[in-house]
Amino acid sequence: IHNNPIDLSRFGCKNIHPHGEVFLPTDEPHGIISATMVRSASKL
Repeated sequence: IHNNPIDLSRFGCKNIHPHGEVFLPTDEPHGIISATMVRSASKL
């Protein structure tokens, strides 16, 4: 689950969190995951 920050002021609503942080939980994939795999030489 990802929590994306949302600014409600652009919709005419006040952000009620003390620090002005409101998060929208979503299960959609966001960002990039990258990996590198290296196979070692065989010792046959």
